Amino acid sequence: MRIKIGLAILPEHAKKKKKKKKKKKKKKKKKKKKKKKKKKKKKKKKKKKKKKKKKKKKKKKKKKKKKKKKKKKKKKKKKKKKKKKKKKKKKKKKKKKKKKKKKKKKKKKKKKKKKKKKKKKKKKKKKKKKKKKKKKKKKKKKKKKKKKKKKKKKKKKKKKKKKKKKKKKKKKKKKKKKKKKKKKKKKKKKKKKASHDSYIVFSGGLHKFISNRKIEQREREKISLSP
Repeated sequence: MRIKIGLAILPEHAKKKKKKKKKKKKKKKKKKKKKKKKKKKKKKKKKKKKKKKKKKKKKKKKKKKKKKKKKKKKKKKKKKKKKKKKKKKKKKKKKKKKKKKKKKKKKKKKKKKKKKKKKKKKKKKKKKKKKKKKKKKKKKKKKKKKKKKKKKKKKKKKKKKKKKKKKKKKKKKKKKKKKKKKKKKKKKKKKKKASHDSYIVFSGGLHKFISNRKIEQREREKISLSP
């Protein structure tokens, strides 16, 4: 009985204590938050106006400082890398290439350096004296003839083709249209003049005037054909 009573009593007391603690904590947190909010609102309004003016001035100064720092870092890195690489390469080559590879590389390097230096010195001294006189006379004559021929041919071909094609097409089209109109007008005027004279001679119309003309023409043709 003692064990059962002890187990039943303990959870009841624990539940009551937890409920009381939660209620007290909630009331305290709410009061503290309200007081802090009122103070922050007043400070933010004053600080915003001052920060906007300062940000514009600071941006210009920061750009200048960054450029100076980058240049200093690059110079230091290059010097350190060169010193380290030279020391490491010398040690490795001496240990590995003592027996077999020394003879092959030494011969190639010596031959290349000696040949380049000797050839340059000999050619400069000998060619300057002999070739200056001969080259000046020959080059001047050949260059002048070649340049003149090439320039004249290119200019003439381009100018003639462009000018002839444009002028011929435009002029031919305009002239044909004008000539056709003029011919039609002249034919109409001749007919009107003949009809105008006929109305003056005959009051009845053109029928009598035309019939008399045709009879006269046929008589003339017969006389001309007869021997």
